[in-house]
Amino acid sequence: MSDRVGGDDRQSIRPQAPITWSIEETATLLEAALSGVQTPFAVLDLDRQRVRCNHEYLRLFELTEQELTTRGVAAVEDAGARLIENAPDVRRFWERPPDRDYRDVLRFRDGRVFERVVTPFRLQGQSAGQVATYRDITAAKAAEQALRQKTEALETILETVDLGIGLFDRALRSEEHTSELQSHHDLV
Repeated sequence: MSDRVGGDDRQSIRPQAPITWSIEETATLLEAALSGVQTPFAVLDLDRQRVRCNHEYLRLFELTEQELTTRGVAAVEDAGARLIENAPDVRRFWERPPDRDYRDVLRFRDGRVFERVVTPFRLQGQSAGQVATYRDITAAKAAEQALRQKTEALETILETVDLGIGLFDRALRSEEHTSELQSHHDLV
C-alpha cells in the first residue's frame, strides 16, 4: 500500500514515531526558554545550597554567574545584606520550612521595592526545592504612599477647619461629616 495520498508528493499519512529528547537537550531547551523570562527568578535545591537563576536575578542582586557558581547561597546572602534595606527581615527566608509557600517584600537601599513569591516544587512526589520569583512593585508602593499622605493631609484639614463638611450618598444620607456640620444642622 502506498503512503501517498492521491499520487501527489504530500507527506506520509502514516503515524510518525514520537519525538524524544535527551536529558541534555531538554535541559538546554529549558535553559534557553527561561533565560528569556524578564522576571527575576531563582530555583533552590531542598537544602538551599545550590541556586540556578536567570540573568534578571543576577542583575537584581548585582551578582556575576561566577560569584554564584563559586559561592552559591553565600553570595546571595552577602548581596542581600549589601543591597536590601530590610535585610534582617529578608534573612528569615532561611528559617522558613522549604516546603511552604510564602511572600515577602524586599526594600532595596536604592528605593526599589520587590515582592518575592516563594513556591516549593516536587519531583516524583517528593519535595525537591523552591522557586522564588521577584516582581517590581516600586510604582505601586509609591502610589500607596502618596495616597496615604494625601488622605492624612485631608483628615488633618477636616479636623482643624471650622467648617461644616459632609459626605453624602446618592440618597443624600450623611455618610461622614464634621462635628461643625452636625451641630449646625442636627444631622444624625
